[in-house]
Amino acid sequence: MQSATIPAEIATARTGRLPFVVQAADVTRERADQLAAQPPADHQPWCVPSQCIIMRHDDGEVFAEHTGETHRFVMTDGSECPVSLSVQLGREDDEAPTVHLAESHGNSSFLDADAVLNAITEFEALAAALRTLHAQMTETAR
Repeated sequence: MQSATIPAEIATARTGRLPFVVQAADVTRERADQLAAQPPADHQPWCVPSQCIIMRHDDGEVFAEHTGETHRFVMTDGSECPVSLSVQLGREDDEAPTVHLAESHGNSSFLDADAVLNAITEFEALAAALRTLHAQMTETAR
């Protein structure tokens, strides 16, 4: 069977799920299907391969940015200005993974493993404070 060579954009559209960016070189339809079926071995178990970015520079060097699932937490009182936080695990090349913590107004931080433990402690303290405030407000309402 002879394989037609198709541009990467079309290969992506046909497979609908290439796990990484294919360099602008042409890709055979069979190869596009193979890439879609078997993500590269260097992905992390927590990766969302369709969101990972793999770039091959002209000099042959490969840059990889691995991306995990985004978790969003939205707190609102029904107004048009909710507060939201999102967290997402990521990793660039051979660096240690970090958690990207972002809030709805554009502020964000990249947290290493120790900073994640600190954030957990802070969020647990916030949850305890909210429980106390809730108990006080429902007690006062009676």
